[in-house]
This record gives sequence, structure tokens and C-alpha cells, in this order.
Amino acid sequence: MRFSNYQKKLSTTPLTTIRIKYPKDWEINEKELNSIVVFLAPIENGFDHFRENVSIIEIPISSSFFLFEEYVNSSIFQLKQSILNFQLIKKKKTKISKKKVIKIVFSGKKRGINIKILQCYFLTIDHLFLLTYTAQNSEYDEYRKAIKKMIKSFEIS
Repeated sequence: MRFSNYQKKLSTTPLTTIRIKYPKDWEINEKELNSIVVFLAPIENGFDHFRENVSIIEIPISSSFFLFEEYVNSSIFQLKQSILNFQLIKKKKTKISKKKVIKIVFSGKKRGINIKILQCYFLTIDHLFLLTYTAQNSEYDEYRKAIKKMIKSFEIS
């Protein structure tokens, strides 16, 4: 799989730029509400009713007393309320590109589709960036290598 580079200077935080590598055949959508960008996997065939995707959103941190883990736990609680049959599969703290990251993987049902989602919460000094990979359960592993490369390439400067 070939990759392209995506870079965007944020209008909300003019001194911040994000960079990420994404699969060359994926579509870029910068018009999705609340997202900086959404990368959409190609439609596989006429029966493909769900496009696997990766979205990136920016969440300003309003307080100097911000509890990263509490925020993620609160997000998990909200996900349990909004996703049918929510099941937390994994939660892990790590570092990527020298940034603190909490990764969660969960599954459930949304709009009648069984989904599996990987979320990476990236913490900077004054912002939180949420990178989310959403896939149908049956397609989740198909893009795993590509998603791993995207996550490792994600930079905030």
C-alpha cells in the first residue's frame, strides 16, 4: 500500500500544524462537522454500505488542571451511553512521537451495523487530539497495518 502525506495548519490554533501519512487511494474530507479531517477508505463494491475511516478532531483544554485519564474515562462512559452493546476491548497508555497517548479499542452497534473502533487520545500542552479509526467488525483487521502506520506518523507541531 502506498502512502501520501497530509499536512494542515490549524485555524483554531494558528501555531499548530498536524501531519499524518494516509493510504494514497483514500479520500480526504475536510468538511466533516467537528473534524479537522476524515480519511475515507475506498468503496469496495456495490454492496459496501459502510466506509472505513479515520477522523482527527481537536479538543481545546480549558483548564491548566486537566486530568487526562479522567477525560478518557468520561469519554468511555459517554460511549457506553451512545453505542448499543458497547464492549471495551482494550485500554492502554503509551507514547507516540513523544506525546502521551491513551489508546482504547471497543466494539458495538451503531445504526444497525456492528462496528469496531480504535481511538487514540494524543495530549499536548493545551490541546487533546483524538484520532479515531472506525470499521465494520468484519473489515477491522483488513486495514490494521495501514492504520498502525497512520498512527505512528501522526505529528503535532
